[in-house]
Amino acid sequence: MIKKRRNSPFWQAQFWHDGKLVRISTKEKDRRKAEKEAARLQLTYSPVKANTLLAAIKDRYLRYAYANKRLNVYKLEVMILDRFCSFAGDQEISPLLIEDYKAERLLSVGRATVNREFNAIQAMFKQTVIWKMLDESPCREVKRFKIDSRRKSPPFWTSEQIDLILFKSEGSYIHDMILLACNTGLRKTELIYLEWADINFAHWLLTVQGKDDLNWKPKSGELRVVPIPETCHGMLRERKVKSLSQFVFANELGGPRVNNLTRDLRRLLQKIGLYEKGLGWHTFRHTYASHLAMEGTPLNSIAELLGHADPKTTKIYAHLTQSHLKEMVGRLRFGEKNKVVRMKEKK
Repeated sequence: MIKKRRNSPFWQAQFWHDGKLVRISTKEKDRRKAEKEAARLQLTYSPVKANTLLAAIKDRYLRYAYANKRLNVYKLEVMILDRFCSFAGDQEISPLLIEDYKAERLLSVGRATVNREFNAIQAMFKQTVIWKMLDESPCREVKRFKIDSRRKSPPFWTSEQIDLILFKSEGSYIHDMILLACNTGLRKTELIYLEWADINFAHWLLTVQGKDDLNWKPKSGELRVVPIPETCHGMLRERKVKSLSQFVFANELGGPRVNNLTRDLRRLLQKIGLYEKGLGWHTFRHTYASHLAMEGTPLNSIAELLGHADPKTTKIYAHLTQSHLKEMVGRLRFGEKNKVVRMKEKK
């Protein structure tokens, strides 16, 4: 049997093999030639196993990802695709393989995590089709898990808790990073790759921008400028005088400090009784945005400071602006003159 695929000039051979429907492009536009090629394909068909083809696909895709994606995204995809290929073993590359992987992962992680891993696998096979290593992606008919789209309010620390964290971290290398994080909303990787060239001491502005030499870009990929509060001025001046590195928070060798940050912050939070699952460096970013919202900062301004590509993302802080909005609305005086006139008439 042959069938014409939508948006393709070639006929596709379709036949059953060991209880599975196989679809292979005949590479023929003429119907008669396609029928003859389909018969040949069915007689000579031998399913390609994942352990022979998938390794080549993964290797080619990861070289592409390293050249075209942010370093942290590349590293995440390496981890995901290694796990997927290990699970695949010698199974045939098919939609069923993808579904089995999703079901297996769901036993140990949540639906959102499985969906993120599926996105990476789907991206790999999509690129493989473009390169003509496969005729079609096995992810084509596979769906993501449905999850609750309503975003929960992110956790954040109070001013008193931040003061306690800073007090207990005195003398530790993470103290200054925490101080800047909760006063600027920088992500952990933005702190790691922050350079002295990114800081304008004359106007106390901080620029978050990509580093081509380090193959690193901020999450949104776009440059943004953030004001530096006076609380951080003394700390940055002192570090600048002592620094021998291009990085603001350099390690002992002068390079970006990429190791042990999560571990050391978790240990600090556990020590002072503030640790809960899900709290970490990103909580300082939520704290920054949450306190700005409670002070009445417009959400579009918060989105600009945080570098949100989609302003809708900032709406998770909208509930914190309610008291401010209530105060603003309370200043409206429509109909007040009519009320005074009616009171005079009653008298």
